[in-house]
Amino acid sequence: MEPLLLLPALIVLIICAIVGGWFPSKKYVSMLLKWAEKNNYKIIKYKMKLPILSPFTFASNGQRVFLVTIELKEGKIKECWVCCGNWFFGNHSEEVKVKWI
Repeated sequence: MEPLLLLPALIVLIICAIVGGWFPSKKYVSMLLKWAEKNNYKIIKYKMKLPILSPFTFASNGQRVFLVTIELKEGKIKECWVCCGNWFFGNHSEEVKVKWI
């Protein structure tokens, strides 16, 4: 096979990996929603953030970090950082860590 034919396929593969890694998968969002439900929180909004811009600076590629605005049971609004997944096992773990702002 010609090396020049492999170049476009390689470029497409790299773009898909970059774009696919940036958007939160359903698994991570599901973990976030389960955490909120378990703790009787109502999620008002959430946004995935780069780990380096969060308290979870050393999160792995298998983890996703969210900035979350929630409503507590008493009606109080709070913000927190939520890291979903395990450093080693990624989203194969249901681990959720929280740091309140």
